[in-house]
Amino acid sequence: MLRVVARSSAFAFRDRQTDVREIGRQLGTTHVLEGSLRRAGDVTRVSVQLIATRDGYSVWSGSYDTAGTNVIQMQEEVARAVASNLELRLTDVTIASLSERRSSSAQAYATYLVARYHQQQRTKQDNERAIELYREAINLDPGFALAQVGLAYAYLNQRYFNDRPIADIARDATPLLERAAQQAPRLADLYVVRGALETELLLHDAALRDLHHADALNPNSREAASELGFYYLVNGQPRDALRYYSHAADLDPLDYNLAAQRCTALADLGQYDGAAAACARSRSLNPQSAWSYSVSSDLEEARGRLVEALRWNSAALARSPDAEDVYAQRCHWLLSLGLQERARESYDTAVVATGNANASPWLSWVGLVTAYAGGGLEALHQRIASQRLADASDPGVLFELANVELLAGEPQAARAFADRGLASPELRPDDLASPWLARTGRAYLLIAAAAHQATGDAAGAAQQLTALTALLDRLTAAGMRRHGVYELQAQVAALRGDADGAMRALLGAADQGWREVWLAEREPYFTTLRPRADFRALLERVRADNEANVRTLAPEAAATRPPKT
Repeated sequence: MLRVVARSSAFAFRDRQTDVREIGRQLGTTHVLEGSLRRAGDVTRVSVQLIATRDGYSVWSGSYDTAGTNVIQMQEEVARAVASNLELRLTDVTIASLSERRSSSAQAYATYLVARYHQQQRTKQDNERAIELYREAINLDPGFALAQVGLAYAYLNQRYFNDRPIADIARDATPLLERAAQQAPRLADLYVVRGALETELLLHDAALRDLHHADALNPNSREAASELGFYYLVNGQPRDALRYYSHAADLDPLDYNLAAQRCTALADLGQYDGAAAACARSRSLNPQSAWSYSVSSDLEEARGRLVEALRWNSAALARSPDAEDVYAQRCHWLLSLGLQERARESYDTAVVATGNANASPWLSWVGLVTAYAGGGLEALHQRIASQRLADASDPGVLFELANVELLAGEPQAARAFADRGLASPELRPDDLASPWLARTGRAYLLIAAAAHQATGDAAGAAQQLTALTALLDRLTAAGMRRHGVYELQAQVAALRGDADGAMRALLGAADQGWREVWLAEREPYFTTLRPRADFRALLERVRADNEANVRTLAPEAAATRPPKT
């Protein structure tokens, strides 16, 4: 029955002279536990008081003295006293979980807390520092399960901060989690991290089982609620994602990342006003976070406001000048607006900023399309040769190569790349029909189907389109309202020869914010629609909207300057 605000939000008021009633209002709490700590030699004294936020009066106060190695035991005594004064009883599970958080070394526990602080800063540098400190804590106390779990979590963060392969992360993280499970089987943090790792490994049943178990062991775990939100978000279930992200935000109301994730889930549901409010809150909570601005730009693209999307995108790049997917977004939107030259300039800047022309499959696609837009088939094949992309093994890059060969009217080359992508040992089960990609209008199954159909393999194309249709039906049933899903439905219908169905879906995509006229006029997916008057009228309508938006676009918002060295 007790909701406890997460450490990161509560500690935002540390060392600040804020009225306790205002703290209660911002955190949504009825009570605040406030305290001070003093050390004399090996003895630590903690003085605490429980204050009602309604009127600011003290409900209870107490002092605790302990030797340096009994810090966590003292925390348990304080927790019992607070629960008692709130007329609550700590359950046996809670008491057992508290004991499993103990360390035999006060220094190991202090080191763990500093590591956790760095990890929560969510930067590459802080995450690497957290890894160092978690290892130090484990060296001080090899049986400290909490530090082992923390180290595994920091390794998992390297998937995004360092672009480290998930197989390598699993190799290092799994032994840590296995040891922690032997030492502390009722530790909620263990199941959070194991479930998060299983989410990345696409072990769906195991991930849900572990994450829900963590939530049951500790309903106040902000991490359990957040990882459940992430699981449902990337698997195309925005209603469930919003429910868990909202619960996590209740537990940690001052966390900018949770506000940003709520923005994404609300945008997936087509609730744009609520999404805009969540994004604004994320930016206000952390004005220096590139992520808050990147999510804001994604929201504006979702509702078809590409100029506003570019402005937020500029703000994201100002804070993180080497973020490859932010550049890829930018180039894609400039292409959608018909600004091919600016898209090419933006790609060139991304190559300098990231130090890698193919930092992600999406960025590779942008480079290839801008080359083709500027110089045709010869320029495209020169780009493929100069970057040695024909030797690529990454299935994402291979499918993007197939996609741009289809765009260039080279079906046999497209089929060769698509078949290599399908046969790649690096292809994971969900990659072909990724809910996360589908919401943006990208699906490798569609590319494979188009390549097979264009080279006479109607049966293979039909099988791939059937699998993609099942995914799109599941996404719309789950409440997904992104225009990318409607666009994919239109492309599937067009490839099947259902021109009327394709037009209905494409009109729905345009109503939801679809603005990709430049590609629609060139890609093979809408070949059967191009003779139709209603298709041409739709493109003209969207083109007029794009041109009106471009006229409001300040030159500095469209240009991408190279980052300062």
